[in-house]
Amino acid sequence: MNKRKRSNQITLQFPRNIRRSYQCIVDLDCHTLKVVCVGAIGAPRNLIELSNLAALNLESNELNHFPPEILEIINLTKLSLSANQLSSVPPELGTLFNLRKLSLDDNCLTSVPPELGALENLIELHLDANRLTSVPPELGALSNLTYLSLDDNELTSVPPELGALSNLTKLYLHDNRLTSVPPELGTLENLTELDLSSNRLTSVPPELGTLSNLTELRFFNNQLTSVPPELGMLSNLKILSLTRNRLTSVPPELGALSNLIRLNVNYNKLRSIPPELGHLSSLVQLGLCYNHLTHIPPELGMLSNLGYFYVNSNRLINIPKELSSLSRIITLDLSENNLKWIPRSIATISKFLTLTIHDNPEMCYPPAGTKEPIEYMKEHQDIISPSGRFEDAWKVIRLMLISIKHGGLFGHIPIELILQIEWYILSDPYVTIP
Repeated sequence: MNKRKRSNQITLQFPRNIRRSYQCIVDLDCHTLKVVCVGAIGAPRNLIELSNLAALNLESNELNHFPPEILEIINLTKLSLSANQLSSVPPELGTLFNLRKLSLDDNCLTSVPPELGALENLIELHLDANRLTSVPPELGALSNLTYLSLDDNELTSVPPELGALSNLTKLYLHDNRLTSVPPELGTLENLTELDLSSNRLTSVPPELGTLSNLTELRFFNNQLTSVPPELGMLSNLKILSLTRNRLTSVPPELGALSNLIRLNVNYNKLRSIPPELGHLSSLVQLGLCYNHLTHIPPELGMLSNLGYFYVNSNRLINIPKELSSLSRIITLDLSENNLKWIPRSIATISKFLTLTIHDNPEMCYPPAGTKEPIEYMKEHQDIISPSGRFEDAWKVIRLMLISIKHGGLFGHIPIELILQIEWYILSDPYVTIP
């Protein structure tokens, strides 16, 4: 294959001396060659003569028109035109009935022809990173489709006909302008991943609760004020992202998600957490930071597999001692709250622990008249008050990190504690290293 240069651009051209070998080519990869034209001067039907070609990759070139020669390669099963400059594709593309994978992502498409709905053997369709403002309802006829990416477009709605894609397992609609989701998506019984992040959704259809095979559901960065309790029926769900919405509460029914591993509800307006979340026996990561929480239900201490708990930047005034039962905790972020003390039992969790407690301005000092702060702490063995001296804190087991900035500490850090931790944040001027 020759590359004829024209002002740093390339025309795809096959040498005449290999014309007899055309029929041997079944997979042709021409990505990132800066191709601007297919079908060279003197050999305009080169591609047509590739009668056995099954896979053609022309991604990351400089094509601004769909090469018509491609429409003659009737045996194509894979076609990639990703990352070009296409503004349209011809309706005749729907006649390549053998196509199983079609990649048109990262172009300049504002629409796709409804004739694509005739590609009955299509399994994967990539249309992300374009300028699509609508999706033809005919795509709902792609009965064998398992993968559909429509993310990073300008969609304001999706047709309810997509609910007929009975074999679909992955549907990506994030980074659009959707204000609603058709309830018909609840009929996608084989769906395992649904991403609706970064849209303008204000509500979630309860019908999504019937997606029994769903494992990942993302609503990150929308305008949700509530989520339906029916989501608690998603028995196979492992990842649920509700971060950056306008939620003031989450339904207690979410506590029934026994396979949930990751739950993120950061950057909302939560004022309370239902105690039923303590039944999430598989949960490994729980994100509740940047909300309006004043307390944590003690039932969260039953999360036996929890390893990462982020509840920083809230309005917490206390921490339940039941959290000391989190034997697998690795990261516990309690910073930027209104904590007055931390239960001493938290410091005895026997796992490698990153404990962050900085910026709690309400940390209480010992009462006026107390001769020695350390004596006050000894009389209150159930708490650790970072406003007192630090000498007793070396009993922390396997502590990996401790952040003590802006905590009102004074005194010096005992050598026993220094030997227990790998690194620490030291930014309080009244705390010294001996």
